Amino acid sequence: MTGYAMTQAYSEVSDETLARAAKAGDTASFSLLVERHRDLAFAYALARLRNPEEAEDAVQEAFVRAYRALSVFDPAMRFLPYLMRILRNHCHDLLRRRSVRQSVPLTPNLRSNAPSPEENTLREERSALILEAIGALPDHQRVPLEMHYASGCTVRQIAQALGLRESTVTGRIAGALRRLRRAVGR
Repeated sequence: MTGYAMTQAYSEVSDETLARAAKAGDTASFSLLVERHRDLAFAYALARLRNPEEAEDAVQEAFVRAYRALSVFDPAMRFLPYLMRILRNHCHDLLRRRSVRQSVPLTPNLRSNAPSPEENTLREERSALILEAIGALPDHQRVPLEMHYASGCTVRQIAQALGLRESTVTGRIAGALRRLRRAVGR
């Protein structure tokens, strides 16, 4: 690590300060921005694209686009919303291009200690029903739900990533859970 980023502790440097330094040519500062926001960006991309490889590629592309656009980036703006707007647009473009082919939903590992074939079948049917119900949720509910439960993001992180109030995110997750309960008969 070189430049401005070395002079202060990682957690003490604001995104905006790192963005200013990166805009001035300090690549280590941009690396810190990547490190700081990579997990949240991945959680969002995974929730939208529902494919880990595509999500990783989308996040990398979003950071590349953000880096290339540093010359026009206004350091007075907050970096995370700027990055997330780039990522949201990129994910939207990928989904639009992919609309011709079907995506394969994420499937949880349902193995237990030697379950019977009947138990496996029942679990698989239940899992398929739940995954189908999750897939049927509107994006504004499904994305926060998957970011929270599948990626472990906090409500605050999701709110920052989506540009929403925390109460809105909480409400969307609660609404998604209500819809899922109705869909699976609980």
